[in-house]
Amino acid sequence: MMLTEFEKKRAANMIWNGAHNYKVSPGYRMYDYEGKADLYWNTIIGASYTHFDWKKLTAFYSTFHETLGQETYETPLLAGFGKCHLRKGKVL
Repeated sequence: MMLTEFEKKRAANMIWNGAHNYKVSPGYRMYDYEGKADLYWNTIIGASYTHFDWKKLTAFYSTFHETLGQETYETPLLAGFGKCHLRKGKVL
């Protein structure tokens, strides 16, 4: 997979859109297996930056980032973000 500058900029733009803030630079971007920016996950990252304490999330994420079995922890964390944001948008 080769990441192009265009896809890196697309991912950043998706994050900014989710955060409603063009100054956000969370340091994480998501791409599919073909190197294309992932609309859903990058939007979730941006929204997470807005709705949660990003410093605490980054500290928590660093406890398993680049460790053996990283995806074991990363997948449920990201899925939880998605579910939280869906609930935020739902009228109860």
